[in-house]
Amino acid sequence: MLNNKWGYIDTQGTIVITCQFESAGVFSEGLALVKLNNKWGYIDTQGTIVIPCEFKNVREFSEGLAPVMLNNKWGYVNTQGEIFIACQFEDAQTFSEGLAAIQGGYSERDAYNYDKWGYINKNGKVVISCEFVTATHFHNGIAYVTKDIDFYARGGFIDKRGEHITAFHFDNFSQFYGFTGGLALVARQGTYDTKYGFISSRGKLIIPCEFDDANEISEGFASVKKDGKWGFIDKVGLVLPKPQFDDIGPFSEGLAPIKKDGKWGYIDRKGCEFIWYKFDSVGLFSEGLAIVRKGKKLGYVDKTGQLVIPYQFDDAYDFQQGLAKVIVNEQEYLIDNSPTMWVNESDYDKIILEMP
Repeated sequence: MLNNKWGYIDTQGTIVITCQFESAGVFSEGLALVKLNNKWGYIDTQGTIVIPCEFKNVREFSEGLAPVMLNNKWGYVNTQGEIFIACQFEDAQTFSEGLAAIQGGYSERDAYNYDKWGYINKNGKVVISCEFVTATHFHNGIAYVTKDIDFYARGGFIDKRGEHITAFHFDNFSQFYGFTGGLALVARQGTYDTKYGFISSRGKLIIPCEFDDANEISEGFASVKKDGKWGFIDKVGLVLPKPQFDDIGPFSEGLAPIKKDGKWGYIDRKGCEFIWYKFDSVGLFSEGLAIVRKGKKLGYVDKTGQLVIPYQFDDAYDFQQGLAKVIVNEQEYLIDNSPTMWVNESDYDKIILEMP
């Protein structure tokens, strides 16, 4: 952002698309959504408006189509800007595995249902009737949906034919991002609390709902909380190690953040404490470096725990393609992975790195 307008920079910090837009999004399938004169359209990587800014709202391209809103209804455009599926829905999501979730289509009883979700194919045909309270993207042929049952929204899985893979009995399962390594995180609401476990794509409970909290699987392990302490389990439920940490983060590049006695360090995939507890806060590893904090300043360590970029930043972001955004005294800079900061166009109001 420069002078309250959005544009795009390359990995060297050079402006490649002039700051001219009221708002802008990331590139997807070679196109990015932009806003001009309070309307949305799309530009290509050269900054040329290839789909005119004429829509009230839009979403990113996926599988060659993007949801757009025209006359308060949602439909889909193709990459040539042609209305490919008529604007007729109350809401619409991006395509995934050939299907897209839409709100307000025909129900299984052939009645127009404004508040329920179903799925269409790329011809715009409703192939899974609108009978769900919520609907998510398909991942590996499976989607998580919810239904009203006994005055509660109950969650379950369907396949691409709309067939129920599991019974609709999951409670508070609103954070579904698809299966990872064949398992999905689920939650069951008990009388007094919620317990978490993991289910297979066929609906079999592989890891019982016995944890007080849990996160999705990352690099073969999931972080779980039991009796007030965090630990890790693998995909068959083996604990690595016994929950003993005050806080924890997901594995990234073979290491995971762990907190004990008020300080942060890192554990490896064998359960060994790999980088000792000495930091006030830490981030995930990205391109071999992780953000760490001591006191009020941030720096970067490598996978041996060596401080390779000194504590000097007020805020810092992960490295992407050799660059990271950092903030010092409310000014934003770009740095490379050496200890020396380098600055490019330091009069930017805001620099956002969006890497492909």
